[in-house]
Amino acid sequence: MEAFNPSTIITDFSKGDIILGIDEAGRGPTLGPMVYACAYWDSKYDKDIRFKFKFDDSKKLKPETREKMYDEICKYPNLIKFETIIISPEYLSQEMLKRQKVSLNVISQNAAVELVLAAKRNGANITHIYVD
Repeated sequence: MEAFNPSTIITDFSKGDIILGIDEAGRGPTLGPMVYACAYWDSKYDKDIRFKFKFDDSKKLKPETREKMYDEICKYPNLIKFETIIISPEYLSQEMLKRQKVSLNVISQNAAVELVLAAKRNGANITHIYVD
């Protein structure tokens, strides 16, 4: 079996069985923005990618670990792609304080849907979705 070498892989995201994972981080409406992100890759490289990048719940990772992971992911755009949505505390407060209030759960769900749609617009053939 050939050794996993991410720099030599070119993924056709429109034809592979693409795995997409979503996570969020942030403080919410009173303490700062909420950041929603997804990363996606071809399922045939799933075990190798999980081993190399050591993906986990963002809350379990130190900020410097997350920064290093981001730098690593950016080195391999033909292997892993990602999308992000940043929701300001002002927007969160505005939605949650409306006459017809929008809960943080609904805002979170809408952000997750938008991430999936963004990946689809970029041609990803998503076959598996994991949401933290």
